[in-house]
Amino acid sequence: QTGFITLLMIGMSFLMVVMVWVARFGSIIYGAALVAAVLALIPGPLHLMRRFARDLHQMPRQLANFAFEDAACFCCSVNHVINGEEVRCDRVIIRKKLETWFETGNPEISPIQSYNDFVRRNLGRH
Repeated sequence: QTGFITLLMIGMSFLMVVMVWVARFGSIIYGAALVAAVLALIPGPLHLMRRFARDLHQMPRQLANFAFEDAACFCCSVNHVINGEEVRCDRVIIRKKLETWFETGNPEISPIQSYNDFVRRNLGRH
């Protein structure tokens, strides 16, 4: 229903622009050209803004459920081969760094769990 209301409001706005244009310049051709130009230029940016708003809406839930193990790596998505050459796994390199940066000294809490908690606690609140 929200999509219908949005389309209705956009349509009414275009109609108002055409009516003002025709009243001002006395020609439907100018109004039609304006509508065609607006219809050609508006949908792309509007789609990008909707996608951005959707991503912002989903971000708190994604951060609240963040887990390093679930993060996607480009190298894994191409089976560690780029241009016919084997590449090292990003996940292994990043895991080693995180293990040095987030070492807790507590054997019950792994560095990766400490990192997951850090992301959920500090990035999830903004």
